[in-house]
Amino acid sequence: MLLLIGVAGYAYGYFIVRNAIFKSVQTMQVTDFKLLSFSLLPPQATVELTFTIRNPTSVNLEIHDIYLEIYIDNFYVGDITAKNKILLAHGKTTLKGTYKLTPQLVIHLGTSKKINLHIQGYIDASGKFLFLKIPYHYEVNVQQVVEG
Repeated sequence: MLLLIGVAGYAYGYFIVRNAIFKSVQTMQVTDFKLLSFSLLPPQATVELTFTIRNPTSVNLEIHDIYLEIYIDNFYVGDITAKNKILLAHGKTTLKGTYKLTPQLVIHLGTSKKINLHIQGYIDASGKFLFLKIPYHYEVNVQQVVEG
């Protein structure tokens, strides 16, 4: 009977933590997109992206590993990684990356009025429920449009 209560408690905790991670990942967005340099001749550009992840829940999360690939209009831009970040309940964390764009993407951006960002990868995180530390692996697939 005690084992059954322990399994039920872990299952409930797993649901709470999974839900907190899911809700936090759903808030992830590029909150700052800076063009640091741009030239059409020769075609080159450098951009800085700031990603913000908010935790709208009452569960503190430990982010063990983040790996995100960034695409602009189907052009691979680069990736961003982070390890061992704390995402407090009702808090936020930011990730920054600076990227040199390919000449093909620079020419493409020179004629675009909006940018379609696609971010994919994963987040490994855990949260605590009562005395249990519950890990969770979440696949990320986010789309965002930046008007410019």
